Amino acid sequence: MPHRIKKMREAIAAQTSAAVAETQSTNPILAELEGNLRGDILEMKSMESMQHRHFAKKYKVPKYMHYVSGIVAQDVAVNDPITRMMLVWSADAMLIDEFIQIARYMVKFDIPMPEGFKVSVQTFITDSAKTMTAHDGNDQFKAITATQAEEIYQIIASIEAPEQQPNDQSYAKFLRELGKKVEALKSKASFQRAKEYYEKALELDQKVGAKNDLERVNKQLNDSEKVPK
Repeated sequence: MPHRIKKMREAIAAQTSAAVAETQSTNPILAELEGNLRGDILEMKSMESMQHRHFAKKYKVPKYMHYVSGIVAQDVAVNDPITRMMLVWSADAMLIDEFIQIARYMVKFDIPMPEGFKVSVQTFITDSAKTMTAHDGNDQFKAITATQAEEIYQIIASIEAPEQQPNDQSYAKFLRELGKKVEALKSKASFQRAKEYYEKALELDQKVGAKNDLERVNKQLNDSEKVPK
C-alpha cells in the first residue's frame, strides 16, 4: 500500500475514533450510530470526487436505515440528525425508496434540513427530485420510475401552508422533468398527466422551458382523439 494512502487511512481512522468519543447520546446503540455517522462524514470529506462520494453513500445509507425506519414509524416529530442526514445521502446515492420514505416524514412534520443547509426541506426535495428524475440511469445508479417520481410530487402537492411551499423555480424544474418522465409512458392517460405537470410548471415559472413540451403533449392528445375506436 502506498505510504500516502496508508497515512490517509490512519488519519481517517483516528478521526473516526475521536468522533465516536465525542458523541453525546446516553443510549449506547444510538451513540454508536452517531459515532459511525461522524466518522463516515469525515471519510466523505476526504474524497474530492463527488461521484465517488455518492457511490460510497450508496453502501453506507443501508446501515442507518433500520434506525431511520424506526424514527419514521413513530409518526411523531423527531428532530433527529441521522434521519435528516439520510435524506441528503439517499438523494445523492439515488436510493429512491429511502428518499421517499424520509421525505414524506420530514415534510409531514416540517423537520428542518441538517445544519449548514440554507434551503428548506421542501426545496431540497424538489431540487433533488428534479436531478433524480432527469437521470437516465446507469450501471451504478438506477433511473427513477415514473411512479416514484409521482410519489415525490404527491408529497409536495400535499403541502397546504403557503410558508412551507418550495421555491417556485425549483418546483417548476421538477414538474417539467416529471412531465417528460410521465409523457414517455406514451398512453393517453400519461399524456394528460404530463400536460397537467407542464401547465403547473409554467404557472410557477414561465421561463422554465416547458412551452414546447406542452405544445407537444397537446398534439399527442389531439392525435390520440383521432385514432379510430
